[in-house]
Amino acid sequence: MRTKDDLCLLCENSNANKPNSHIIPKFIGKKMLGGKGIRKGILVELDEGKFIKQKIVQDILKEDFLFCENCEASLSVIETEIAQRLKINKHLLVEDEQTIKKKLGALEYWELLNIDTRIFHLFIYSIVWRISISRNYYNHFNLKEEDEVLLHGILKRYLFSTKKILIENLEKEPIENFKFLPFILRTPISIKDHKINAISVLSSNKSPYLILFGEFFLNLSLNGFIINGIKLEDVPEGIIVNNSTSNIKIQIVEEYLWEYYLILIRGKLDEKRQRTQ
Repeated sequence: MRTKDDLCLLCENSNANKPNSHIIPKFIGKKMLGGKGIRKGILVELDEGKFIKQKIVQDILKEDFLFCENCEASLSVIETEIAQRLKINKHLLVEDEQTIKKKLGALEYWELLNIDTRIFHLFIYSIVWRISISRNYYNHFNLKEEDEVLLHGILKRYLFSTKKILIENLEKEPIENFKFLPFILRTPISIKDHKINAISVLSSNKSPYLILFGEFFLNLSLNGFIINGIKLEDVPEGIIVNNSTSNIKIQIVEEYLWEYYLILIRGKLDEKRQRTQ
């Protein structure tokens, strides 16, 4: 168990004196606990697709003494910027002048305007990296060593105390110097049962990393394969990949398809219940 005398896992210079660091960003973690008055989510752990355990959680996932106060503040700068843009109403994104719903053939997606895509990428990297270093909740999910080192190095490079300083430094840096790692982000068009959707799932421990958190399903690639067995250049139509300076796009999926993503996990939960009854 870590203590406040251990080194911060991000800067590796100061003591990790910050208690209650969020593993999943707070604004997403609150949605994972269901609707108003529910305050209950299900944390499911898988290892190579095999069910390990489930745990009822009634608070946002937090862990003590991972970071120093300065690094926690730097991560919050990134998180706050994205929280202000991912405006979620009743668990789902809503359209406004900065968040536009578009179509590409039969495919619908949200496009986020007027946001530095590098900050959104940092946001994605920070979620995956924090999940990997967590030991209270995600013992069966670990990035490969070289992948964890890569994400850690990127995040460490952009530790700034305010949004203003972060943006100033990004503007000074040539855009081609930033490491754009490809990811797919999906969200459902609607959800009937928010208690079911309040499941946090880590479905793989090798790239591409697949993580379900709240109303978002993430594929992050660090090895050139965005989906198992499919290289980035061979991605079929109907899948939107974020891997450049273009506006961030979040694919909208039908509710039946969203439930398909959850069906194996729900099946494992049902199987577990049956064995314990």
